[in-house]
Parts: sequence; structure tokens; C-alpha cells
Amino acid sequence: MSIARLQKEMLTNLPFYEERVDLACAFRWTARLNMHEAVANHFSLAVNDDGSQFLMNPNQVHFSRIKASDLLLIDANDPDTLSGPNAPDPTAWGLHGAIHRNVRHARCVMHVHSIHATVLASLADSTLPPIDQN
Repeated sequence: MSIARLQKEMLTNLPFYEERVDLACAFRWTARLNMHEAVANHFSLAVNDDGSQFLMNPNQVHFSRIKASDLLLIDANDPDTLSGPNAPDPTAWGLHGAIHRNVRHARCVMHVHSIHATVLASLADSTLPPIDQN
């Protein structure tokens, strides 16, 4: 058996394999479009009906490097999540966990600090008048 086939078989045994692949693709595409900033951005995807379990990127991994096997399976109701060896970023866990817990139809949460959004958010008046329809 080839190493590539063995690795694929190991990956397909991960819980929520297809969801992991889809989310990893979203991370990499976001990086390719340069719609991220360093490693302080997070995406999450609810994998159960009430949204209490979700996949999220690990702490300090660049979007362009995230693989399906890197994604953390997190319980939004587990206060011990932050004490584990692979604990997610605490602010990301708080934000994404609260959204998935309280907004069940929010299946995927994407939080990025793109340069354009950051600039607009930093302005005293971030109003953008509709000066062009194109």
C-alpha cells in the first residue's frame, strides 16, 4: 500500500471528514485572495444540529497552510476547551462558540481582518457614500 493511499485512508477516518476538507479549502482560498491578516483570523463550521460542536482552525497556523487534519473539533459548551494542549485562541473560541451556541442557523462563521475592512473600521466616520454604481 502506498503512503499516499494510507494517509488518505487515515484522513477519511477523521470525524466530519468532508466538512474538514471544505473548510480547509475555504481557508486556503481566502489566503489566495489575500483576504486575511497573519494568523489572527478564524473560521468555524458547525457540525451538529444545535451548533454546539464546530470545527475551527488551530491557534497560530497561517490560512495558506491549514489542512483538513489540522482543524480542531470544539464543543462550545465545554469550559475546559481552553485548558487542553491544542487549545484554540481564547478570543476565537469565545466569539465563535457564542455565535454557534446562540444562532443555530449560523453554520459557518468567518472572521477575518482584511486590510480594507480594518482600514474602514479604524476611520472616525466609516460611512461609504454610494458615489459609483459600477
